[in-house]
Amino acid sequence: MNPTSEILERVNKSSSEHHDGVFTRLFRYLLREDIYFAAYQKLYANSGAMTPGSDNDIADGFSAEYVHELIEEPSILNRHKIN
Repeated sequence: MNPTSEILERVNKSSSEHHDGVFTRLFRYLLREDIYFAAYQKLYANSGAMTPGSDNDIADGFSAEYVHELIEEPSILNRHKIN
């Protein structure tokens, strides 16, 4: 299994090089717990992370339990519009 940083760098590089590219098999990365923690780490460092977004959601309340819930119940991804 590739390290999270390697995966994210590869996706970032590909999306930069292929602006109109279609990326497949990305959903499988949403089944990796470490991807969520890497994303949260970047969000939490942002000073606006605690400002409610257009859906009134904030970065607070993130936990390992929440990540497990997302991974185990994919329909939650649809409710949170993470497609």
